[in-house]
Amino acid sequence: MKHRHLQKERAYARSRYRRLVEAGLCCQCAKVPPMEGSKRCGTCRSKNLEASRNRARKMRKAWALLKICVCCGQREAMPNRSQCGACADARDELHEKHRLQKKAA
Repeated sequence: MKHRHLQKERAYARSRYRRLVEAGLCCQCAKVPPMEGSKRCGTCRSKNLEASRNRARKMRKAWALLKICVCCGQREAMPNRSQCGACADARDELHEKHRLQKKAA
């Protein structure tokens, strides 16, 4: 019974989202047009971004306590580090790329 109720809610949310986008309104507040290149207005977009950042902060703290990589949350962190080897290597490559770009400029 509960599953059927969730399916109805999801179907309604999807149809509401489509209607609002087609009408040219923010898909969250349904009051004003969205920002260019987005489906949300500036106010809703900033609220959503802040909530997302807060969730990520909480997850990174929890992962750190569990000794899981704070970047991907999938692998065990290296000893005395907060990241797994794969994420640390990717970060090092990115830093090297940026260093070379700065040096070339």
